Order: sequence, then C-alpha cells, then structure tokens
Amino acid sequence: MAERTAQITEWGGPDADDSNTKLDWVAYIVKHTGKAMTNPFNLDVFRYQMVRVAALAIAAIATVDRQKADARN
Repeated sequence: MAERTAQITEWGGPDADDSNTKLDWVAYIVKHTGKAMTNPFNLDVFRYQMVRVAALAIAAIATVDRQKADARN
C-alpha cells in the first residue's frame, strides 16, 4: 500500500490513472518487470520492482472497475 500511495502522490491518483489505456498499464508493468530482471540476483531490487508491479496492477484494476461502474450508470 505504501508504493500505491507513493504512486498516487507522484502521478495524481484516479483521474491520472483513468487517462491510461490498457496498453499503457501493460507497458508500465512490463517496464518494471524488466527492471526486476536486470539484476535478478539482487533480491532487494527484485522485490522493490515486484512491489511496483503489484501496485501498478492494483491501479489498473481500479481503473477498469471505475470504467465498468461508469458504463452501468
């Protein structure tokens, strides 16, 4: 949750998140997965990047949920 909070602070939260496309979300997740693999034997770097990936996935899911709720209204 700390990483997600940091992302909200840095990038602006739900309004900014909702401007991303599904392809944007995948690109962000792939980028940070790749960073995790630049030095897979460094457990601190690997863990940090996986936390970032998880937080990005949560943001992407929340965006989809808001889009679905808007479509129902």
